[in-house]
Amino acid sequence: MSDRGLLATGAGATGAAILLFLVRFPWIVGPPSWRWTYASNPLWPSALGALGLFALLLAVTHAWTRREDARPRREAPHLAAVVALALLLDLAFIGLSPLGAATLPLMHLAPWVTGYFWSARAAHALPELLASYPDVVTNLAHHAKTHPPGLVALNRLLLDAFRASAESTDAALEAARAVGIPRGSVQGIADAELATLITIGLVVVVAAALAIIPAYLLGRRLFGAPVGRSAALLLAVVPSFLLFAGEFDTVYPLFVLTSLLFVGRGRGRLSLVLAGLVVGLAALLTFVAAFFLALVALADLLLGGARPLRERAARLALLVAGFAAPLVAFEALTGCSIPRVFAAAFIVQHEVLIPEQRRRWLTWIIWNLEDFFLFLGPAAAILFAREALAVFRALRARAPVEPFPLAVLLFLAGMNLSGLIPAETSRVWLFLVPPVLLAALRRGAPGGRAGLLALLALGFALALAAKGTLLVIDVKPPA
Repeated sequence: MSDRGLLATGAGATGAAILLFLVRFPWIVGPPSWRWTYASNPLWPSALGALGLFALLLAVTHAWTRREDARPRREAPHLAAVVALALLLDLAFIGLSPLGAATLPLMHLAPWVTGYFWSARAAHALPELLASYPDVVTNLAHHAKTHPPGLVALNRLLLDAFRASAESTDAALEAARAVGIPRGSVQGIADAELATLITIGLVVVVAAALAIIPAYLLGRRLFGAPVGRSAALLLAVVPSFLLFAGEFDTVYPLFVLTSLLFVGRGRGRLSLVLAGLVVGLAALLTFVAAFFLALVALADLLLGGARPLRERAARLALLVAGFAAPLVAFEALTGCSIPRVFAAAFIVQHEVLIPEQRRRWLTWIIWNLEDFFLFLGPAAAILFAREALAVFRALRARAPVEPFPLAVLLFLAGMNLSGLIPAETSRVWLFLVPPVLLAALRRGAPGGRAGLLALLALGFALALAAKGTLLVIDVKPPA
């Protein structure tokens, strides 16, 4: 299919998805009790703000892609502008929620959304909680009962810090006012608790935007500067990041992309340890990260070219050692055994949560396909399908295969078809979107600068339509 045909097909698929959102709006939103909040928080001001930021992103795109000088020092100002605009776009999309900007702290407060804050707040002291974590994890609130202790510990550290410092609390509340969250928007909690929730939310938004930097660096290293630019720009408006803006899951791509920077040809043994270390740190926040060690190992194996079997085994051992290091250090410092926590969480996940959701293997496959098109965007998904077909044809013809798309495709197929974690469909896709996007852009954006601008517009339009209708992603108004 020609570049023009790819863009036309992507535009048609995106238009159909947007029409589906608009037609099904009343059914998706649910009962009227979920809609009344728009009377006090109409969509159009936040939507206009998001459109203004997107126009600035298009201007940066036009200026950046016109430059022929791709030296890193010359690229840095444009890359920094994209990161800043991505951060502001995330905040604008949070403002599109029915509760407006107050959704940022509320999504970390609501126990049915995460449970990390409530588990941290209920603890008598952090050292005692961590020492007993493997025994009490299954009694914690909602998601905390199936996750490692990193996020609960982070919430408690911040809460203790703000309780001990009125100045820090005032500074956090002032930052909240700067992003449109006045103190009166969240009632029933102390100032230090609100400061904790605000800080957590802002850290998440900043970390999600920072993922653009390793996306650019990895794209540049693998396929050249134009692909690095395209990856950075498209990641700023990829639907999954904007739809889940402010949620913990948008932090994890930063870990995945950073770890991938340390593997492949020309990377020494210390780099392998660092790659594993980054994934290990992510595994302190969510056990799903452990699965992505396989993607990093595949990427190192395929990107490294021909190596003796002994060297490959040694590199894999270094990667695993790096992964284990933060888990072992955490246990030594806190007395909390991560393997024991995983065993307890695994039982809850597979004996309680998954049976409650009644998801069969075929349901898992269908949900993955739906998430693939929604979170990546139909246009980018079609580009990835083109690269997947190219890989299949090359393998069939026993021709050389581009290693990074092959690594992503093998990992994607393994995760999708195995059904290892059927209760985490959408969250796995938030991890996978950036590597899939990089693989899809291997040949660059179809149609050059005009095609890149079209892809940006299609991704942003889908995210805007989905955010305005898929209110199930947001927290419910408090009773």
